[in-house]
Amino acid sequence: MNAPLTGDVSDTKTRIMGLDCVKGVAIVLMVYGHSTFVGTLSDVQHHINDYIYTFHMAIFLFISGYLFSPRPAPKVSLKKTFQNLFLPYAIFLTLYLLGLSIANAREFPTTGQIGRLTLFMWIDKIILHPIGPYWFLHTLVIYQSSLALSFWIGKKTNTWCLFSFLAITFILRDVVGMTLSYSNTGFLVLGYAMRLGDVQLCQSWRNLIPNVILIVLIYSFYPPKAIHASFFVQTCLVISLFFTMLTFFETPLLKNISTIMAFVGKNTLVILVLHVFFLNGFKFFAGAILSLESTGVLYSISVTLLAVALSIASARVFDALRISKYFFARNHVYQPMMTPSDA
Repeated sequence: MNAPLTGDVSDTKTRIMGLDCVKGVAIVLMVYGHSTFVGTLSDVQHHINDYIYTFHMAIFLFISGYLFSPRPAPKVSLKKTFQNLFLPYAIFLTLYLLGLSIANAREFPTTGQIGRLTLFMWIDKIILHPIGPYWFLHTLVIYQSSLALSFWIGKKTNTWCLFSFLAITFILRDVVGMTLSYSNTGFLVLGYAMRLGDVQLCQSWRNLIPNVILIVLIYSFYPPKAIHASFFVQTCLVISLFFTMLTFFETPLLKNISTIMAFVGKNTLVILVLHVFFLNGFKFFAGAILSLESTGVLYSISVTLLAVALSIASARVFDALRISKYFFARNHVYQPMMTPSDA
């Protein structure tokens, strides 16, 4: 089954709980990074965010590659990608663009400036150059579609499939001009290569100390810009953090936290498409919260947790109103929390 990062596997027993936990951590960090940093410690939070960006989206792409399965026919894979990813991406990016255009016209403070939204601009943002947090879904749609096409071109031979995939992404990036990066392509290919190599996502406390040491060494000697500049260093960091988190979430003492983070990770899609609307709404309350706590840390943490919670709650509302099928091409978009017996 073509199981995208955003939780297309609806059967809880077929899911890998550790992957959902890691996705949960990454999506919360992503929402935090998209919050507005204000207050006396805004510079510190920007600095922390620089370190977060060295791994959190790379981990998403790595997991996406690992979960990709070529078993469906290309037509089936493309249809699933269109329904499960492109449709909600296009709908909510359009709503975001409309809201941003209105906010710009009324001179509301926003992080993006697009002016008046035109048909040409809309097509450009949907197909070529997405803005805001929607770049990731755009990237995932392109990669999922390219992988499906590469298996048709390569006739299911791994070498030719990989060559076809790289050729397609090169053409889309360097010829067509889509917003794609070679490093993101590398992380997805790395995850898929581990899937092809049947690498098991086993957690071992014996490997924890070397992983932690490597993480500490990388952050001690490489600033965020240097990490981004070296794919090898960033890969070592991402893999070490990934397996470290998997190990920690297997700890019985963290069972309750693991359950919560897996729940968040299962609802990644709705958080991806909805959190930005809540974050923008919370900006109107920044002054009131800063009057109570001037550093801005309380504001950032509060709006992050609220945006995640309200996005998931919105999924339940979509399901209750029976409108999920119009936005997500499925009757139920909300993914319930796993019970102890499920885990």
